[in-house]
Amino acid sequence: MIYADTSFLFSLILHDDNTVAAVTYLKSHATALAFTPWQRCELRNAIRLAVRRRTCDAAAAKRARDQFRRPLQEALDPTTIKLILDSAVEGWI
Repeated sequence: MIYADTSFLFSLILHDDNTVAAVTYLKSHATALAFTPWQRCELRNAIRLAVRRRTCDAAAAKRARDQFRRPLQEALDPTTIKLILDSAVEGWI
């Protein structure tokens, strides 16, 4: 299991300059990602900040938040990671 920095998770759910690198890394390192309550809080704040800075529109922010509204797990399992990767890959790779 890998503990991913919030910026890494952000790049997976909202397209930024690091999305391609984050997706490429995860594709070559198939494992569960740790996802803690603290990361969830940080990720929500990062999404809000992106909207405030106008680097993300409200609709994209809502879709990103919805991916993490499901009950918190100890880890993001490989199936969940695949869903995130499929979403991130659309139009990028």
